[in-house]
Amino acid sequence: MEKSNRLPLWLRWWGLAAGAVTIFWLPVEDTNLTALSLVSAAWAVWLAGWINLRPWLRNRFSKAVWRKLLAGGLAGLLLPLVALLLVVLKAGLHGHGFLDFSFYQLEKLLVRTPLWVILGSIGGWMAGKISKM
Repeated sequence: MEKSNRLPLWLRWWGLAAGAVTIFWLPVEDTNLTALSLVSAAWAVWLAGWINLRPWLRNRFSKAVWRKLLAGGLAGLLLPLVALLLVVLKAGLHGHGFLDFSFYQLEKLLVRTPLWVILGSIGGWMAGKISKM
């Protein structure tokens, strides 16, 4: 029988918590980028943990620091895309024919992508350093 590649317990709980927060956030009429960024960041952290555990990444980068740096950078890159997906999902659920967020707010979110990549990479690097202790 093949061994299952199960996620660690902390990552499973993090995914459940991010899903619960997302479900409670979706029906709220909210036009603040802070809540959207926090929900997106929760999913980005889960995504970084998931990416870090993939066998193809473990084979290419044997050192945990580089693997976590790359996973954090990828999560930071995908954070604005997750936010846009959440905005579209929220607009579809509300069904009032327009987005809750203005195009200016969405542009402001997308312009911060390099910052999210840098912060994700730094966070991944720090996680790699902490896990060595």
